[in-house]
Amino acid sequence: MTELSSREYEFLRESNAIEDIVNIDYRVTGNAELDRGHVGAYAEAQEKARRRVGLTTDDICRWQRWITSEQIEFAHSLPAGGSGTLRSPRYPHDVMVGSHVAPSFEDVPQLIDGLLADLNARVASVGQTPADFEAADALGELFQRFEAIHPFVDGNGRTGRLLANYVATIHGLPILIFRVSERESFYRAHRSKMAMRVFMADKIREAIYWPGRGVLERQAVGMSSDIYDGLVIERHALLAKQKAWLAASVQGTTASRDG
Repeated sequence: MTELSSREYEFLRESNAIEDIVNIDYRVTGNAELDRGHVGAYAEAQEKARRRVGLTTDDICRWQRWITSEQIEFAHSLPAGGSGTLRSPRYPHDVMVGSHVAPSFEDVPQLIDGLLADLNARVASVGQTPADFEAADALGELFQRFEAIHPFVDGNGRTGRLLANYVATIHGLPILIFRVSERESFYRAHRSKMAMRVFMADKIREAIYWPGRGVLERQAVGMSSDIYDGLVIERHALLAKQKAWLAASVQGTTASRDG
């Protein structure tokens, strides 16, 4: 059985709960193994992030397969053939999530290839001490794109949140926790990359106050600086970035109206 920190356990439990899956307890022997299930997918994603290894379509398909195979084991349904399989001409399924109509199955393989190419390029370019607003920028774009593509018939949210924490770990952040209590605001953030950037900025600010973050903050701002000052610096950087995104949105709207 894999040992999970309290934060990791909370992330996995809450990620399931967002999808109304509440009967899987990862503290029970056999439910937290490295080669299967949600825990196995999480552990592999984190291991790749720590080594800064780029991702492939096989990686995300394997994570989704492990996650959805587990949900079947715990009596949650799944469309036939949908475990570990991208929507594609070989698996011709179109999906609609709320009012969002996901791209046609015909386009999904190419869209995922493009997303992963961009993600891997970002991974390769991240420095040793990336700024947190850079993480919010990457998370807002890449996670929202993944969710908009909705490459699977099920398991997209949990797989996408593994992807989000892969990106967070690459940027030196603690695990980001997406809670079922935030589901409404989380779903609203899916409407655009900018909205998701703002949501992720909030998640990052929340994570900054996690006790284990203190060491990273002191490293970022220098040993002579007070930790509290470091937190304020990071918060101001994120707020400044958020204002820039909002300003760009207003300018874009004005330009489109003038045109």
